[in-house]
Amino acid sequence: MRGFTLLELMVVLIIVGILATLGASRYGRTVERSRQAEAISALGTLRGAQLRFAAENNGNCTSVITDLDVDVAAPKYFTYSIPVTPLCNDADFTTAIARATRNGVQQTAGDPSYNITVAENGDLICPTGDCAGGP
Repeated sequence: MRGFTLLELMVVLIIVGILATLGASRYGRTVERSRQAEAISALGTLRGAQLRFAAENNGNCTSVITDLDVDVAAPKYFTYSIPVTPLCNDADFTTAIARATRNGVQQTAGDPSYNITVAENGDLICPTGDCAGGP
């Protein structure tokens, strides 16, 4: 008699189900990291614009994105803002000068919203401590 028993087929289906579950969770993390990389790129652009603004305005930064000479593409997954920072040139250049806040669009249920912040010196502050890339 040739063929597979019902038990053998059930074991194979269980293994395939486990592998599919693992793949789906990894896929979700990969997609979120790519969205994070997009936000980090936009933060790098905002940082450069903020530093140019400060150079032209005696070291003073702005808290209004439209004052900057940059156009951040229509944000889909993050909302961009600039914290109130009257002076950019603090002693150690760690003033936060741009922030991206995850807005919940196509976010996995149960995942909290989070911020990614870029400092004047280019340092990134991420929720997990490991950003997808640097500006």
